[in-house]
Amino acid sequence: MPRNNWTYEQDLAVLYGKITHGRAFDRHPDVQRLAETMGRTHAALCMRKRNFDALDSRVQGRGLSNRAGLTYRVWEEYMKTPDEVMVRAREAYTRLLSI
Repeated sequence: MPRNNWTYEQDLAVLYGKITHGRAFDRHPDVQRLAETMGRTHAALCMRKRNFDALDSRVQGRGLSNRAGLTYRVWEEYMKTPDEVMVRAREAYTRLLSI
């Protein structure tokens, strides 16, 4: 079975969902639609969001410690230039929802 590696655009979309939906991320209807357009399960998106949670100092005691290098890279970019990254993240989120 071929691997379905996460893309930069997908990570940006999950980051956007994490920031905008907050604690409601797991239950937000757009997350299910986003998962479908990415060819992933809802659980996979929730796990990716928890990878970001592990990097987020505002989220105490939550998140997954075994995160991918891509997630770390996206988070570092967000921490350096949050406004710029959120523009790209919103665009990725919107583009993937419209597929």
